[in-house]
Amino acid sequence: MVELRKTYKCRMYKNDANVYLHQQIDIAGLIWNHALALSRRYYRLYGKSINFNHLQKHI
Repeated sequence: MVELRKTYKCRMYKNDANVYLHQQIDIAGLIWNHALALSRRYYRLYGKSINFNHLQKHI
């Protein structure tokens, strides 16, 4: 059986709500990248993964 995936294109126009949404997405990306870099650095130094609670305390 062949599975088809649908994709949708949408365009967001600049208004106050979309600008705020874009800022929130950018901030979430920065936090994610920081946590990922911290997790990789911790693994490289100590050879084990950092748990969620330690990451949450750091952020």
